Parts: sequence; structure tokens; C-alpha cells
Amino acid sequence: LLLISFIDKNRVILKGKAKNVSTTAREIASLCSTESATKSVARRRENQHQRGTQQYWHELLKEPSVPTYWKYFQDGKSFFDSVKSLFTTPVKHYDVDSKTFHAVCKLVEETFDSRLVGQGADAKNLDHRGLRVKKVELIENLDLFNDYNNYRIRILRKCLKDKRGFPPKIEKIPSQHGTKIVVEKGKIFTEKKIDPRLMKDIYPELNEVYLFHGTKVDFVKNIMSKGIDPKYGSDDGMFGRGIYCCETSTKADQYAGLSNFSFS
Repeated sequence: LLLISFIDKNRVILKGKAKNVSTTAREIASLCSTESATKSVARRRENQHQRGTQQYWHELLKEPSVPTYWKYFQDGKSFFDSVKSLFTTPVKHYDVDSKTFHAVCKLVEETFDSRLVGQGADAKNLDHRGLRVKKVELIENLDLFNDYNNYRIRILRKCLKDKRGFPPKIEKIPSQHGTKIVVEKGKIFTEKKIDPRLMKDIYPELNEVYLFHGTKVDFVKNIMSKGIDPKYGSDDGMFGRGIYCCETSTKADQYAGLSNFSFS
């Protein structure tokens, strides 16, 4: 048993068996001495170069990962958050501003296809003809965001080194066996309906798009902390175990359980 007391954001008291206290103290010291715990993260600067140019992309590689509109973690993790991350993932969540709220509402409502309601085994629990968004929250999880951004940077580096450049858009992939239906559908549906306000943090050149993922309320807290983990998926999925996302809110709604307790 180990008791941890935080005096303030810079001091912590450990109480318990000598071995446990010693081990935890070493882990905290090691954590606080790492570059990730001590490095100051500046707010993202506006990229002054013309989008699509080599200068623009190389400037992007230098940018810190924290979005300018985040309220927390703008300077990385504090000592307090670093110590807490030994035992739990620091997560902040709060209501988005009104303009972002309306942009998300528009995306959800305009990608809902009432023709799909009640169609197929997955949609048999649906009997409504629309969705009404009541609340939209922004989730700040520095660890998950850094993992995502680092992976995105690796893809960008590959594209800049590859003579072929960036990957083709889905609607421009040459039609062949197995891709005809996908190509004929054209753009991802969310791309057609997206509000420009939601585009500031994704890069369509890398084929980044917004997609929906429906889940039950019981899983929301775990997803906020650890992200969507494919190992918790079902082997019975159409393409096996994995993370399934969709371009319409209707499809996500099918997996969100009862309408009064669903999240997408």
C-alpha cells in the first residue's frame, strides 16, 4: 500500500513501505528528468507560408502538437500531471464554444440518412428519423494527441521524401476490382458536409477526414483516457477485429445503444 499526497503542483509526499516509497520516488525522479516532462511546449504559431508548398510542410514539421485553442497542457505536462500520469492519464474535457457546437451539430444532422433507419441487422434498434445534438465536449488528452500527431508527422515525412508525393484522394483512385463501389461514391460524405471551422486541425492532403464512431455510454470514460483500442473489438466484425468508423451519423447511431444513452 502506498499513499500519495500532493501538497501543490511542485511537491508530493509518499507514505508506505520503504521499498514501495523508494521505487516510486525513483520512477518520479526519472519521469521528471525526461525531455517530455521538462520541455516547454509553445503555442502553435500560424504557418505564414502558402499551403501546399515545401516551405509550408517543413514549417509544419517544426510545430508543437498542442492546438492553439486548448485550455490546458499548453506548456506540456506540469510536475503534478507528470506524477499523476504514473497512475492515471490526465484528461480534461469541457464544452466547446458556440460556433464549434453549431458546426458539429450541422455535421451530425446533415450526414444522418433517414433511409437507412431500421435497415439491416445493425439498425434494427432504430426507429427515429433524425438526431438532435444536445452537448459537444472537447477532450484534451496530451498523451493520445501526441501519439496521433507523431504518427501523422511520420506519414508527412514519408510523403515529402516519396517522389510520388501525397496519396491520391479516394475518389481519384483508379477503378479496379474491389474498389469500384468506393470510387464511384466519390468524396467521403463528411468531407462534403464539413464546416471550414472544423478543418483547421486536419490535413486533407494526407487523407485526414472526420469520421463517426458510435459507442455505449459505459465505454466513454475509458475511451477518453486510453483512446479507441482495437483489441477490445469483436472478431465477428465484417473485416475482423479493428476500429470501425463511418461517414454518416446514422451508421454510428446503430452502435450507440439506446437513444437516450448514446454517444458518437
